[in-house]
Amino acid sequence: RVARRVVTARSAAPVVDSLLAARRAGGGAPPVVVISTYTMAVPWQGSIGLLPRVAAAFERLAARAPTVHAVFGDPYVVSGVPSASTVLLAWTGIGAAQRAAAEALVGAAPIGGRLPVDIPPAYPVGSGMTRAAVSGGR
Repeated sequence: RVARRVVTARSAAPVVDSLLAARRAGGGAPPVVVISTYTMAVPWQGSIGLLPRVAAAFERLAARAPTVHAVFGDPYVVSGVPSASTVLLAWTGIGAAQRAAAEALVGAAPIGGRLPVDIPPAYPVGSGMTRAAVSGGR
């Protein structure tokens, strides 16, 4: 079962609060939360691309629930949600990348890749993994 919630800068904290409340109550909480972000890279700006209040809400969720952070666009956004259990970097927001990421997340497609750059503080160049598609996948 997949539930979708669109989060904006204004709604990030209330959406996270409702997900965490559902986890505490023991009912209706998803076993894994996928946070999907798209930000354009803006070199030399000194920021990670997520508004601080959005990054704080996502980090609060990631610290309390199994979380996959699917990153489309600027890969340095991963530093804004350091507690995510898993990170999937797609590097671009085009439709083909989004479809491939969705298929990979449900096990219908293989995952593989290595970072060509450092993404401080947690991911040195060469970090990555390879995983075959999971039988059945959906």
